[in-house]
Amino acid sequence: MLLNENTALLTDKVLLVPYCTHHVSTYHEWMQDEALRTATASEPLTLAQEHAMQRSWRHDADKLTFIACLPLASSSPPSGPTSSSPAPPMVIRPAIDDAPARMLGDVNLFLSIEDSDSGSDTEVEHGRADALDPAPTETPMAAPGPASDASVVRLVGEVELMIAVPAQQRAGRGRAALRAFVAYVLGEREGMAAEWVRGQRRGRGGVVEVQEKEEGEAKAILSRLRVRIDVGNVASLGLFESEGFRRVTAEPNYFGELELGMDLPEQDGEGLDDLQRLGMPAVLPYVADR
Repeated sequence: MLLNENTALLTDKVLLVPYCTHHVSTYHEWMQDEALRTATASEPLTLAQEHAMQRSWRHDADKLTFIACLPLASSSPPSGPTSSSPAPPMVIRPAIDDAPARMLGDVNLFLSIEDSDSGSDTEVEHGRADALDPAPTETPMAAPGPASDASVVRLVGEVELMIAVPAQQRAGRGRAALRAFVAYVLGEREGMAAEWVRGQRRGRGGVVEVQEKEEGEAKAILSRLRVRIDVGNVASLGLFESEGFRRVTAEPNYFGELELGMDLPEQDGEGLDDLQRLGMPAVLPYVADR
């Protein structure tokens, strides 16, 4: 997505920045690790293919991605419910604050159309969410009630989270990245849905095209988040469950994964009070190569 191309998110444990070309070489190096590829259900790619994938993640209207990095030295722990963000500098310095030595992993979201009758989706993109960074159990994020307007296209966002640097795993980085990411998603749902609709129009997407013919301007809403985790990855299941995700399936799917989900509130910004209590990220400008 282009929505976050100039946005960075900062907490006391992690910095999230848009996935840019100067990140690709390091990401490619990470994915040479067979164990990491297995954990993330990823295929080996050449460096050129990885660059093409980065461009796709930047421009495709159904994908939102951030690279997770070490926080800035000036970041400080939350001091209270109304001042829970770090005291950051005015801008993030691309290729410096997110240099290869500071990169930790990534967090992504893939949008698809939710089939509310069956609980499945019209487009299933097998993803990965089990190369995580479990930390001690903390107070979970809220899981508000679902949106109920049946006149809009309902979208589900599949979350993927990876902390690729072994030395930075089990240090709370993944939990911090997940919380910052969900806070951003809750605040930007309208913009995400609008970009998805524009992308559907460019590709003459079937659902949007039919709706516009029948009802006028197409509308969409992100109504649910989900994650699919290998049934044997107890730590990752525990991380997401401790953050408010609930098991949707009792038995693993064909790929040996369990699905967990979180219903989202009807209005943008609802549910942020609980995240504010846990520590909201600072939203900072970020301008770099694409």
